[in-house]
Amino acid sequence: MVSGYICLVLLILLACRGIVRKMGWKKADLYLGKFHKPLGVCIVLIAAFHLIMTLSVWKTRWILVVISGIITMVVMVAFVAMYLFRKRNPKRWMHYHRVGTLVLVACLAIHMAVYFVDLGRYMGAVQNISIQGVSATGIKDGDYVGQYDVGYIYAKVNVSVRDELITNVEIITHNNERGAKAEEITNRILEKQTSKVDSISGATNSSKVIKKAVENALMNAEKRK
Repeated sequence: MVSGYICLVLLILLACRGIVRKMGWKKADLYLGKFHKPLGVCIVLIAAFHLIMTLSVWKTRWILVVISGIITMVVMVAFVAMYLFRKRNPKRWMHYHRVGTLVLVACLAIHMAVYFVDLGRYMGAVQNISIQGVSATGIKDGDYVGQYDVGYIYAKVNVSVRDELITNVEIITHNNERGAKAEEITNRILEKQTSKVDSISGATNSSKVIKKAVENALMNAEKRK
């Protein structure tokens, strides 16, 4: 996410050169001109880094975030291609350059706006998680599957019950970004014999999702007659 902020700031700085040139501010134009190409190269490198780092989390993102990101990258590639072949049509290059910069700024701004909407949806979903504290009391022996999804984090678990005790919690799937250590929560659930246990420090959101998946498994389990 930080890389997106940096790209947007650098793009705005590049766009400023066109504005000061339009205003006739020669000193400002000359000053910004010194950094124009280096900033452009930095944007391309940072954007490439951002793309590589986010490939692994695309499946947890809202589809509009992915689409807007792809469009932004396509526009950036087209912009770079226009620059490389600028000598073929030097008279039209500056026009394409200015329009391309504005389009790129707009695409990146839209991508970031959509991301923030998606982030808000995710944070709201996490805050709405309510852990009731379900145990295996009254549940027939068996293995029960439960899952929970808040967008950025998804967990699917298999809970084993024997003699009204939780004997094992197997995490089948846990899609996360930095919450892998939350999987230690299964030990606490086994120790306390309830889904309502303290979250793992530094992985609170993933802990909540896993606990809710366990709780769903137990709530959907077959009851003893």
